[in-house]
Amino acid sequence: MLARLSQLDTSNGMLMKSPARLKRPQPIWRAGFTLIELLIVVAIIAILAAIALPNFLEARTRAAVGRTLSDMRTLATALEAYHVDAGRYPPHGEVLESGVVNYPAIVAGITTIEFTPGLPITTPIAYLTSLPTDPLLLPGGPDPLRHYGYIESTRMIDILLGRGFIASAEGIIPAYGGWRLYAAGPDGSKGADTKVNILYDPTNGTTSRGDIVRTQREAILTRAEDE
Repeated sequence: MLARLSQLDTSNGMLMKSPARLKRPQPIWRAGFTLIELLIVVAIIAILAAIALPNFLEARTRAAVGRTLSDMRTLATALEAYHVDAGRYPPHGEVLESGVVNYPAIVAGITTIEFTPGLPITTPIAYLTSLPTDPLLLPGGPDPLRHYGYIESTRMIDILLGRGFIASAEGIIPAYGGWRLYAAGPDGSKGADTKVNILYDPTNGTTSRGDIVRTQREAILTRAEDE
């Protein structure tokens, strides 16, 4: 009887439970990821990235090739407009290993590292507001090296004849017409493949080797096919 009375609260007469019988708070468990689940998620992301990245790079390459072809059509239009006004195509310039830029070209030898369009198609008459740059060319180098390659046939013929390369000079017009433009392919280099007649062809693979080339003879044939 005394044990039961000890459980009475003398202040309000309420029956109090013994401290030994109080319920302990239960721990709250929060949902989360286990280490295995996290590893599975990381593996899935890696697989998706491995699938998507090549497709992204190929799409970017196709876009750059498309821009190159569009720029070449624009340059070809400017060259033909110049020819209508001047009765000839603008001569090309050259960049030498020493960094010297000759305009028009006078060497066209082993010390020439690039042939480039010159000022006549941008000034004093703006057949082009500015010379476009090659989007596929690897970064680096001064502006003349960043532009599309350009060779005007009659100027090159005069240089070759002056050096005694008669056969090479005679083959230029039948092969290219009045001019040729060339640009880097997806491999990022420009000019080396053109010299050995390796041209870019997307049917060999989007990132296959070769320079992108457009010639006046090709442009004439294309117009004839469209008519």
